[in-house]
Amino acid sequence: MYPLTIIGDSSTADITHLACRAAGFENISRLGRHQTIPRPTLVCLGANASRVVNALCQTPLESFGFLPDRDQIRLGRSAYLLAELPLGDFYRQRYGSALVNCSEQALRHTLQQEIGEPDVMTQNLSQQDETDAGLNLVCDDHASKIPEKPAYLHASAMTQNHSLRKANVTWLGEGQYIQQRSLPEGVHFDFITLAGRGWSVAQWHPSLHEAFESKSEASALPPDALEIRDHFFQGDTVYLNSYSRGERGALPEMGNTGIEDAWVLSRMLENYEEDVTDALVAYEQFRRVRSKKLHKIYWEELRRMTTPVLTSAWRFRLGMALRARFLPELALQQRDALHEHDVIRGFR
Repeated sequence: MYPLTIIGDSSTADITHLACRAAGFENISRLGRHQTIPRPTLVCLGANASRVVNALCQTPLESFGFLPDRDQIRLGRSAYLLAELPLGDFYRQRYGSALVNCSEQALRHTLQQEIGEPDVMTQNLSQQDETDAGLNLVCDDHASKIPEKPAYLHASAMTQNHSLRKANVTWLGEGQYIQQRSLPEGVHFDFITLAGRGWSVAQWHPSLHEAFESKSEASALPPDALEIRDHFFQGDTVYLNSYSRGERGALPEMGNTGIEDAWVLSRMLENYEEDVTDALVAYEQFRRVRSKKLHKIYWEELRRMTTPVLTSAWRFRLGMALRARFLPELALQQRDALHEHDVIRGFR
């Protein structure tokens, strides 16, 4: 088979390496790229991603990850429980694989052990750089240009513990929210706000104050991190992480498109063998459909959770509470588009 060069220094690059090797590619080179946007430490692997990782690794995710038992939405000031849905065994039975929180560092350590090679070489590369490989698989994008007037800001924090450690919790404020996800190492928090709205500790539940004390400096959420790329491949260069590029904090469970991309791309390259162009066309065709669906979900959820208008915000929150309490199956169905997607079943 023709040679491949995987460009990137991330878990997506490692998964791509393992997936392509499983598809029969032996001549695989690795090149890294310095990241100017700090990568988040949290990785929230839903069923769509955890089944891929478990298929490629002998070490089960559960051995170094954290399995939350429920998903909650709470009001930020009072901690009033608006909605709750089960995770754990219920989630596994419904979607065929577990939802696992882990750190990027722990995931990469396991993936690199599976690869059985030293850490990838890291050097500065531009998208115009070319290699001698048959295909260049770009797994990490360049940092986006920071907009002069960003729409959203993001920060993160880590604490040792929290009273709701076993749950994935979304805390809602006015025009801002906090995502809480537990890891074996501690509890990770992502702070998302509309630009121009400062964070006031007094407006949030006391259990969150420790996270506020260690909160990182807010950075702009690049607009193109929320968009579908125009081209999934150009010439001999293929792009993974086709959607939600560069930022996972806004909605952690949606930061796994690179893992899905890696599996589908490796299957297409294997199935089409030397017909590389046909393989890449098929890869873009299938992944664009998925990306469009996630694009709609992402924007709808981000806008709803940062709605500053009180009447609209409370209408949204009341709807969540009523569905979770009286129409739980409807609430679960609204999550299916994100979690039920199974790239292994569709592209073995």
